[in-house]
Amino acid sequence: MADKAYLGIDESNHGRFPEIYVGVYSQFPQDIKESTEILPKRRNNGNVFSELGGRQFKHLLIPEDYKRIFGPHNIRLIAYSELIAGFSGENVGDLEKVILERVIIDGPLREEDLRKLRQLLSSTPHINSDAQNDTKFEVVNLADRIANLLHRYYTSSKSDSSLYVPYLITPDLRKYDKLLVK
Repeated sequence: MADKAYLGIDESNHGRFPEIYVGVYSQFPQDIKESTEILPKRRNNGNVFSELGGRQFKHLLIPEDYKRIFGPHNIRLIAYSELIAGFSGENVGDLEKVILERVIIDGPLREEDLRKLRQLLSSTPHINSDAQNDTKFEVVNLADRIANLLHRYYTSSKSDSSLYVPYLITPDLRKYDKLLVK
């Protein structure tokens, strides 16, 4: 029997480039329990791996050209789709096959965008997209922290740019031709 899993998604550097989208994958049910208190946003230097605590992450770097080609709403859908696919079924690496049961995204999605996102996915987990989800759910709060750390990492001239490459998703944009801005 497959285990249940959860995914929290957030971005850093929104509206500036590169935008960094992060998905944090968890099999801990407490990570998707809505907090009764506001979870703090932590903005500190550190190592992504020390923050994970038994969870996994993947990320995308979105250059400005992608926004011009696909538009701001569609580029978000591409990032979400790639992160969800990156942690669905057989794509979870050395973990046993899991069912991605719930995806929690920081930021609201318009109904039209949610419909488009569901069309892009091969499986459709429950998707919760709401403002301030990064202060309500631990898995999204962690995605926010990691996105911030990755932003600092990638914008620092002192960084070894190969450290997080194994966790980088590069989308095949040909799959998204229906989303091109016309």
